[in-house]
Amino acid sequence: MAKAAATPKLKTAFTEHLEQTKGHGQRLETIFEKLGKKPTGKTCRAMEGLAKEGEALIDEEPEPSVLDVDLIVAAQKVEHYEIASDGSVRACVKLLGAVQAVARA
Repeated sequence: MAKAAATPKLKTAFTEHLEQTKGHGQRLETIFEKLGKKPTGKTCRAMEGLAKEGEALIDEEPEPSVLDVDLIVAAQKVEHYEIASDGSVRACVKLLGAVQAVARA
């Protein structure tokens, strides 16, 4: 999405968000390590669908300003999904009594 964005500020926003997301992944690895567990994952079909939706917008090759708006909408969908997922994970961690591991990560 950063490559497809026309506006330099939007390119920067996408790039910075990617770095933040990588940091979230590292934080999860730290939490798993503190819990003595090995992180495993599954492909999220919902997130795959959102990514494909974003790719389809790019493939349509709209006017650059229209594409930027489309990319922002697609990114908001992804971000809302991430927020919902993160909140659910936090709730599960609390239920499992692993709050201290999360608080220190």
